[in-house]
This record gives sequence, structure tokens and C-alpha cells, in this order.
Amino acid sequence: MPLVSVIIPTYNRREFLLEAIESLRRQDWPELEIIVIDDGSTDDTPAALAALDEPRLRYQRQTNAGRSAARNRGLDLAEGELICFLDDDDLFLPGKVTAQAQALLDNPEVDIVGSGWRGVDHRGESVDVACPWVYCEEPTLLNLLQKGCASTPSSITVRRDALHRHNLYFDPLLHYAEDTDFLLRLLARGCRMAWVPSVLTAYRKHVDRPARVEVAPFFNLYKILQRIFAAGGLPAEVEAQREAILARAQIGLAITACMLGMEPVARKAFHTAQRLKDFDASDVAKMIARSASSLHEAERIAYCDKLYSLMPEAWRQARDDAVTQLRKS
Repeated sequence: MPLVSVIIPTYNRREFLLEAIESLRRQDWPELEIIVIDDGSTDDTPAALAALDEPRLRYQRQTNAGRSAARNRGLDLAEGELICFLDDDDLFLPGKVTAQAQALLDNPEVDIVGSGWRGVDHRGESVDVACPWVYCEEPTLLNLLQKGCASTPSSITVRRDALHRHNLYFDPLLHYAEDTDFLLRLLARGCRMAWVPSVLTAYRKHVDRPARVEVAPFFNLYKILQRIFAAGGLPAEVEAQREAILARAQIGLAITACMLGMEPVARKAFHTAQRLKDFDASDVAKMIARSASSLHEAERIAYCDKLYSLMPEAWRQARDDAVTQLRKS
């Protein structure tokens, strides 16, 4: 069986990190390498790891340079044929490594596999579940761009050969959405992705993060997409959807900003989206309904009304359609 390298970037999260490593020790894949890159922690992370009796663990420490730089150092150190990433506050659920490694072994034409994840709070209690294959059955570049690039670093496994073939690393200048950038650049270079349709990771959600941090990935996503299109070499069917894809990114920014109470940002993003692509109002209604699917029924209508109050006039006419879809969901 091939060696699987799991790369964990960490910074001042001793307790979460120990939980993350314990989730790896419960995996049943026999050939596992655990690489922890400490991005200059000032807590007692080094001592805590030194106390672990884990011969598969490789620990490296660096001057603080960000999680992308830490992941990249892990990629340079990794000896495995297959690469997993695990954020220091996330967890692999039982069987994660085996399910994804076996999928890559069974499908040699596939370079990346992704799975679903369970959102958890700081205590590890479930708050929601994401199953991206439900709304994006085939994870092609075009589909992920059109329907939303659904992944977390901890939810994918990639062949090391694919990374070497394209000399691909995380962008150390990106501090938000760097994982989305990494995945999209892999797909833009012709790598193939498939789903393992199971929930295999736990993704930690921190409720105390400021609004600017929550919305930052959506600002970065728009810049990432602009850069990918500017680089060229994309399939014709992707190029043909450029304006629509960029517009959807702005609508995503608007929705997130609205939920965080950042109405001026939301209004500007909605109007930018319409200038890029004047979607049919009924298509916008579907996007709004999907974004509200996780809310309690009593919250959905008020949420919908707030969004529509910030939209261009031409899109507001479908407000009733969105409400109808919300009541059905």
C-alpha cells in the first residue's frame, strides 16, 4: 500500500492540534506519515508534541510565515505518494484516509478526491453538514466555478505526482481562500477530481471570528478567479462563462456580507454582479433560496427580504419566487 503523508500546519493551537493528531492515530490506513509544520508557535506546542509516543510523526518548526508557507514546507518534506492536508483545528473521521486513498488507487485517471465534512463547534459538537456532490455531481472545473467551489483543505487527497507535474504549491501571499485557489489551479492545469460521497472530516467553526475575517475569503475569491482567467489556457466552455462565473462570486460576497450585517458591501457586490452578468431574476431567486436552506424557517423570509432590499431593481421582481422556494426547502 502506498504511503500517505498528512500535512498539518499549526500556530498556537496546542489543544486542537493534539485532537487533530489523535484523529490520525485512529485511522486504519497502515502506511501513514504525519508532518506537523509549526509556524512559529509561542505556546507549548513543541513540548506537547515531544511528549507524544508517535513514531510516524515528523515535526518541523519555522519562523512565522503563514499557513500556506507551512503547507508548502510540508509538501517539500512529504515522502508519500498521496498527500492529505489537515488543518490544526480539524479532525479526520474514522476511515477517511482509507476511503480516499482507495478511491485514488481504484481510479488511476483521477488526481484529486474530495469528500463531505461536518461543521463542529469548539467542543466538537455538530452544527451542520456539507455534502458538495449533492449540488455539484461532477467536480469539473466548470461545474465548481458555476456552482461554488466546495472544499476544505482537510477534505481532499491529491497525488503528489500531480503537484510535481505542475510544480504547484499554495500561494503564500493569500491568507484567505488559499485552499480554493490551490484546488482551482490544479483543475485549471487539467487535473481530474472525483468525489468520495461520504462525510469524512470535521471542520471547526469559530463563532467568535470578526466579520471582516468571515467575508475576506469572498473578496479573495473574486481576485483568484480574475487571476485564473487572466492566466489563460482554460477550456473554451469555461472561458465562455467568464462573466457569469465572476458575477456569481460577487453574489456570494453580497450574500455573506448581508448575513454579517455589512449592507454597504452587499449592495455594492450585488450591483457589480449585475454589471458583469444581468442574470434572469428567477436564477438569482434560486441562488438566494439555496443560500438560506440552512436557516430556521422563521428566519428565512426576513433574510430574503433583507437581501432583496439591497439588490438592483431588475432582480427584485423575483422576490416572491425566492420566498416560495424557501418555503418548499
